[in-house]
Amino acid sequence: MTLDENEVCCAELVLARYFTEIGKRQWCPVKDVVCFVKTYSPQTRKAEIKEARKRLGIESQSFEGSYCWKWADERSPEMVWAEKSKNIFRGIQDA
Repeated sequence: MTLDENEVCCAELVLARYFTEIGKRQWCPVKDVVCFVKTYSPQTRKAEIKEARKRLGIESQSFEGSYCWKWADERSPEMVWAEKSKNIFRGIQDA
């Protein structure tokens, strides 16, 4: 299965937004995070969301059988969201 780079970028943007609005630096259930991403980008596959998580350095850990993710990057999710947004819109303007 080949990852769609545009979908991975979109997932990175939405993940940064999730942790800006909801997660900050706390553990969040993966199912809630994936549901949030799918709300804004329904065509994005789980594999692309997982790749975006890895690229953003979001930690993953199991708690009593349920996986949770936590923002671990030293940069704030707000900063990453703003940077990713700018890059995406710059790409749209260049197209």
